[in-house]
Amino acid sequence: MDKQGHIFEVEKPVPNVKPMLLKGTQKTMISRVETDASGKHVFKDLSGQIIENPKAVLVNKGNFVQEFKDTKGKSVFVGANGPIESEEGQAGGSHGLMAQNGSLVYYITMVNDVFAFYLSGAKNGNISGAQFPTTAAQRDSICAIARANGNILLPDSNALAMEIKTSWVEASSLPDPQNYITIEAVIPSYTKTDSLWTPTNNPQTVKLAMLGMHVVGSVAGHPEMVWATFEEKNNAPNAAYQYLNSDSVVVTVPQDSTGKWTLSSNALDPNPNQAHFKAAVNTLIAENGFTISASNSQMSFPWGSAPNVSPNREDGSSAASNSEVISINNSVLGWLVGNDIRKNYLLIGATWTSGGAAPSGTSYSTNPTDPGAAIGTSLLANITMETYKQSNQNSCFTCHSNNPGAPTLSPGIISHVYTGITPLFPASAK
Repeated sequence: MDKQGHIFEVEKPVPNVKPMLLKGTQKTMISRVETDASGKHVFKDLSGQIIENPKAVLVNKGNFVQEFKDTKGKSVFVGANGPIESEEGQAGGSHGLMAQNGSLVYYITMVNDVFAFYLSGAKNGNISGAQFPTTAAQRDSICAIARANGNILLPDSNALAMEIKTSWVEASSLPDPQNYITIEAVIPSYTKTDSLWTPTNNPQTVKLAMLGMHVVGSVAGHPEMVWATFEEKNNAPNAAYQYLNSDSVVVTVPQDSTGKWTLSSNALDPNPNQAHFKAAVNTLIAENGFTISASNSQMSFPWGSAPNVSPNREDGSSAASNSEVISINNSVLGWLVGNDIRKNYLLIGATWTSGGAAPSGTSYSTNPTDPGAAIGTSLLANITMETYKQSNQNSCFTCHSNNPGAPTLSPGIISHVYTGITPLFPASAK
């Protein structure tokens, strides 16, 4: 399904036939798919030349597309009329996730008003689109665009550009849905077998419970944005981690072994975080020898840092960094009154780059001399959104950067939703 809701089918590759694209009216072999500074996919032929306006050479008629992989391993789809913008499944691939209650995990992505008017002004050429806003002057320019197009006021413009991603499961079979933030939502229904789920024409309205939330925003001096993530406290068991107690003594917390978690039935599973199925054009397909079923998830780095590795320039150890995040949670949760539902959610960490440098895709934990390396909690991952992307190499900027190309602060590189969003008003507007 593309971002406009049109459904396509992926054409199976013909055996022993190399992938081809139309370059004008001529067929040409494709060598690679890159991403330029604006976030647009660039297709290149065997000689390294750009294939302008590429179109798929299809065997089938109708709404078929061909699938290619870009240099980051992300699927890119091309149809008879050109590239198709779509995004399914989790970060780093099309893998899906199911809770132990049998509910799929669903995702909602949204941006704030400042992001929307900045994007509109930048794409229409009214303001610079080189990087996300970080200054009062840039904020004022965005507010002026909002006033000029509908006399709209931005009441919280100091928040600058923000992007929020949330994850949800069906609340009906949770043992304690009253402890979750909930919404009413329309979700698809499926015709199901063990290995294949296909959508029906009868969507259903249900109550969803929130499991996780990414909060991403530009701030003064940081056009790469600060990336923070929150989790419901019973999502998944933790791997072992360390922190410093009040006497600055390192305390080791062993791996969780018992408990009841939304995304795991076995905290001691020796091979957690194994994808059981993937999304493919609105259809779910079993993978890795599993049925379409719930898997056992584990927080590999519970507070965004690996054991015995310094995650940033300020903290000499993982234990020191973990202590800071744990302390922040204790402080904030202590201010919440009574049974405030927000007490059930934890800050896992936040990451950025030194001085707002263009992110290079690496982490301080693995490349401490790189100015574009992620710092803060530099191995940050949300168990509901990056279940299968946890490792001691990855950070948020592993995907939200131009790595392995030249580092850039272009919004189309930093934000995956920026490229596909249509401006709020036509280019002819002020």
